[in-house]
Amino acid sequence: MIKITTQLENKAEMLEISNSSALRLVGYCEKCHLLKIRFQPNYNNGNLYDYPNVPVNIYKGLITAISKGTFFNQYIRKQFSNPRELVRLARRGKECRHF
Repeated sequence: MIKITTQLENKAEMLEISNSSALRLVGYCEKCHLLKIRFQPNYNNGNLYDYPNVPVNIYKGLITAISKGTFFNQYIRKQFSNPRELVRLARRGKECRHF
């Protein structure tokens, strides 16, 4: 089950993922193509990660996948993990401000 936890005007929403042992919250900004994932406390220490340049179809696939952890590992983890891209965008003042 997915429950919307935050939805503000002109803000990206964070979805609470209640049926995943790996993912706790997922958010996506369609304007910036930025995917945010907060992991469960027992997975990746519950940290929040940003994944830039993620197409909307990947986000939709993630939130509708039967196994969100498997989908994440197959389609997001290595393909969109680029901390240098986030640093570059932040330095140029183009980080996502919709969350």
